Amino acid sequence: MKHLGLLVLLAAAAGLMGALSAGSADAATRIYVTLSRSEKFIDGIRDAVLREDQADNGVEVTLELAGGDSATQQRQIDEAVAKKYDAIMVLTVDDAAGQHALDRVRKAGIPLVFVNTPPPGAEFTGKVSIVACNDIVAGRLQMRMLARAINGQGNVAVIRGEDGHAATDDRTQGIKEILATHPGLTLVASESAHWSRDTAEQLVTQWLDKGIRIDAIAANSDEMALGAVTALHKHGIPNGKVFVGGNDGTSHGLDGVKSGDLAVTMRQDTAAMAHMALLNARTMAEGGYAQLYEWVPYDIVLPGNIAQYASQP
Repeated sequence: MKHLGLLVLLAAAAGLMGALSAGSADAATRIYVTLSRSEKFIDGIRDAVLREDQADNGVEVTLELAGGDSATQQRQIDEAVAKKYDAIMVLTVDDAAGQHALDRVRKAGIPLVFVNTPPPGAEFTGKVSIVACNDIVAGRLQMRMLARAINGQGNVAVIRGEDGHAATDDRTQGIKEILATHPGLTLVASESAHWSRDTAEQLVTQWLDKGIRIDAIAANSDEMALGAVTALHKHGIPNGKVFVGGNDGTSHGLDGVKSGDLAVTMRQDTAAMAHMALLNARTMAEGGYAQLYEWVPYDIVLPGNIAQYASQP
């Protein structure tokens, strides 16, 4: 009987250990996500992340916005580290927030995934992955399409996003590289509209009021491109007189191409970026390997192929 009692106790202990092991194996990977702000394109990434969270019981996502404030985002990262999340995913407000994230997680040993906005620098140590579209390529492609629309001759204006933002810098660099290869194109204006549709409208209104002749406008985002279109329409300038290009391929941007307001937009696949970023975060958190760079290709959206994109999120 004593032996039987011992066997029962051992079996119970083994069952408890098995239950604990199973519970540990089944525990969700906790991923903290901080996104720079709420605006049309970033909202697409946010919505895709939340859809992935709902679809996958193996991942538990906490998502917060930084309101466009670098200090807020840095504080969010500190809190995520303090709460020992399994991985952190960040779309940075600026390079300062990106560098802070790199420094904090390196010390803590937590996997870090940058989505859409690469961090500052070129060399990274630790568990880091960057999931993004190549913004220099986006600027080049956008400007090539606009140059073709005006037959390589005319005046070009550029509406930049937030200066110091990686997407702004790279997209604008790509635009300027193509301008440099077309001697018939002249850059007549270039200013930041801080990703704002209203500010872009004000900028283009000012340029037109000054008598600046513009044949094409290359905007770093769809929202700013549509602000430019509003200014043109208010000045009585119809579609096709000034060709406007956007970037991101948001639902508003796709509608703009469909209506003829925009000559082109460069579509980023927010669902693909969110999926890859979460996958890499989870893989690294569970001890696996993720590539440092995961490039998600851009799609060139034109009036001729808009039908295949118009119904996509």
